Amino acid sequence: MRVGTISRPVSRYALRLSLLACLLGVGLSIFQVSQSPYADTRLQAMRSVMEFNLQHFSDPWPSIRAAGALAKDSRARLYDPAMTGGPAFIYPPIAALMYRPFIGLERENMFRGISLFNRIFYGLVYLLLMSFLSYRTRLSWRHSLGLAVAVICFYPLLRAVQLNQATLPVTCLLGFCWVGLQREKPGPAGIALAVAMAVKPQLVLILPLMFWSSRKMVFWALGTGGILLAISVVYAGIGNHLDYLTRMIPAISSGYAYYPNQSFNGLFNRMFLATPIDQFGIAPQSTLVQSWTIIAGGLTYFGAMILAWRMRRQTGFTVGIFGFAWLVTTLISPIAWEHHFAPALFVFVWLYREFTDSERNYSGSLLIPATVSFILISNYFDIFPLAAKGITWPVSYVFFGGVLLTGVVGRYLSTQSRESSPHIA
Repeated sequence: MRVGTISRPVSRYALRLSLLACLLGVGLSIFQVSQSPYADTRLQAMRSVMEFNLQHFSDPWPSIRAAGALAKDSRARLYDPAMTGGPAFIYPPIAALMYRPFIGLERENMFRGISLFNRIFYGLVYLLLMSFLSYRTRLSWRHSLGLAVAVICFYPLLRAVQLNQATLPVTCLLGFCWVGLQREKPGPAGIALAVAMAVKPQLVLILPLMFWSSRKMVFWALGTGGILLAISVVYAGIGNHLDYLTRMIPAISSGYAYYPNQSFNGLFNRMFLATPIDQFGIAPQSTLVQSWTIIAGGLTYFGAMILAWRMRRQTGFTVGIFGFAWLVTTLISPIAWEHHFAPALFVFVWLYREFTDSERNYSGSLLIPATVSFILISNYFDIFPLAAKGITWPVSYVFFGGVLLTGVVGRYLSTQSRESSPHIA
């Protein structure tokens, strides 16, 4: 007979308590920030969805300049490894292409066009979440309302909206991956992942982790990636690609101590270097920080590879493995801004479905860390009073939430793997 059954699916009562705790976390975030000098930080991000004067355009501006330079001269050099003059273009060359339609517009119209562009993607995120949650199940008005509240309150997503960041289309593309894998469409999922990789190349680390669970998606992603690389070379020239590989990547490899960097690198930069956390700039080169980052990231990725390999014969968990792979890739990246965690919404929705699936068994204790991780990832807390006293580790609360969520997903997958393997007593 089969042994090792952990427990029955989560009760509705426990789940409602968890959702209530998540709402209380949002309320705590709003209250805590309201007591600080940065009182409007949380609410401004929420209001920026509708209010143009609260939106920022400094983040896309380097990409706009790069697109404008290439529009004038297809062989213009795009990269400044010295990172002078404020924000710089640090994406692969093809990332500038999505801003090409706005070149030539007056500055005000350009910004309004980019604002509209990103808010369309914001709406698509909600629709993709709805599609993901409603697959093969009846979607009640409570589910629709709950997702709406989550999208309205999830700070990483709102921050991406406020900054008009490329994270928004990337979140949509990753959402297409989740929906495609859920519907057993690895081809479209691979194409979407390849386009996301063209903007955020660190996502290529997802591919080895997905090799055993969805080789078709991996092959589609690689094939599409090759086509996009050819398009990129034609668009921006081989020189810019060599600059990106040999100059820009080494220049940003030190990462940032700046407080929104929620990765191993950000944590160690703040722990070991006396760099102000409220100043945007590349961290100084540090052998200690780079060593710790490589060791922690390498061990994390190695552990993830072991779990992915152990799940190779399991079916029905491709979506979860993809979420796990994305989380690991985000945590070990040298730069993982808080808004880079916007796709975590899809992971939480997947967990919600799994925890309420009558055919699944899981460890009931996972509901508590899953709830805590949501509270940490989805909110903004003012940590500067602690940082001013030299206590820097709480600055990484989003990172800790990501680590906790990765542990929850990994534990759940490994539990289901054991549950699915028959053992004779």
